[in-house]
Amino acid sequence: MRRILAAALCLSTLLVQGEAFSWPHWGKCRELPVVEKFKFQKYMYHWYEQAGYNTEATNHDLRCPQSFYQPDTTTVFTIQSKAVRNRDNKTQGINGTGLLADPTKDEGRMIVTFHPHWWSTVTGNYWVLGTDYISYSVVYTCENFLFFFHYDSIWYLSRLRTLRSKTDFFTSTDRILLMNGLDPTIMQGVSQLNCND
Repeated sequence: MRRILAAALCLSTLLVQGEAFSWPHWGKCRELPVVEKFKFQKYMYHWYEQAGYNTEATNHDLRCPQSFYQPDTTTVFTIQSKAVRNRDNKTQGINGTGLLADPTKDEGRMIVTFHPHWWSTVTGNYWVLGTDYISYSVVYTCENFLFFFHYDSIWYLSRLRTLRSKTDFFTSTDRILLMNGLDPTIMQGVSQLNCND
């Protein structure tokens, strides 16, 4: 009963947020294949969001979203994420930690934890569906919701803020989604112009 009440409270909170909320989808999360022989250290450091589905940037009208992953060990890293709010041009940020979901498996499946408030933490999965480590990464996360639904997000990340070739970047990233039965047309572009840094 407590779980049902907590889920209902969570749903009503999300509904109040209006445009920031995306409805969950029917069915449970699928276990999508991730990068095998994942090179953890090579994946670290700067990534810039170029497009997203159901992400902070696309749901909250942000520009210039970027994350910096600093390795602490061979399986654990710290996260510094920031973006600029279009409504007031202020930079907002959030910090967190990440780790390989199963260090005994050589795959791009990680778990990330953020602390949006001093009294709460948010933990989710971070699945690298595809990357070449030097120009693009496609990241997927999915959480089951109210037993019968799931809520997912997708990021197209680049190593450079300004893409050398948009065609090459989106051809590579769209292909990863199609290979996993996901529709690239749901992705929304994210601006990396007029950043504060």
